[in-house]
Amino acid sequence: MILLLIACVKDAPTNDTGDISADLAPIAKNTAEFPADQSETLNTVVGVAGSTDWVHGKGYVHADIESTWLAFQDPLVLLDRRMVSEYEVEWDNRPEYAVSFRTSNVVPNIVTIEFDLDWWQDRVSAERIAGRYAKVNGTPFISRMEGGFLLTPVSENITSIEVIGELEAAQRGTDPLVSYWTDVYGDALATVHGEDLPELD
Repeated sequence: MILLLIACVKDAPTNDTGDISADLAPIAKNTAEFPADQSETLNTVVGVAGSTDWVHGKGYVHADIESTWLAFQDPLVLLDRRMVSEYEVEWDNRPEYAVSFRTSNVVPNIVTIEFDLDWWQDRVSAERIAGRYAKVNGTPFISRMEGGFLLTPVSENITSIEVIGELEAAQRGTDPLVSYWTDVYGDALATVHGEDLPELD
């Protein structure tokens, strides 16, 4: 289940990174709310700050944090499967992190779009695990694509997830961000529960 709220703000929310290093800390303060019943639901809120479209999400995965993190290490889970028709993966492109890879993506459109996206992930405390992504090369139609996730154990078999995505692109709107993180969350749930990735419309 995905719940969506909309916010229009003049400025992006400020962020208190706490004890997380800047390279792995969430890029903004997450303004979404966790599901009150700890269900496997991702609550999202979207907004616009200047030229940036953004989405924040919070939810739960009914699995331990190691299994949840393993799902988020799969490039296919993190791939925008609705848009990308071809991709290649280069592993360990940022060896200072526990997990890192670059995906080179091809998006068929009126004009074919190609771009590279870097992912890097690591433990940021004894319990928490963070991942970040950023567009590093490619089409000028996408001037900035950045975000990430934060995993925290709630209990032995429940992990909380916080996600943030920001996009500056020629085609404006928050729908692609919501669609992307909704799909990633669904793919992660399927992976931790030993199911095939969902078919996308």
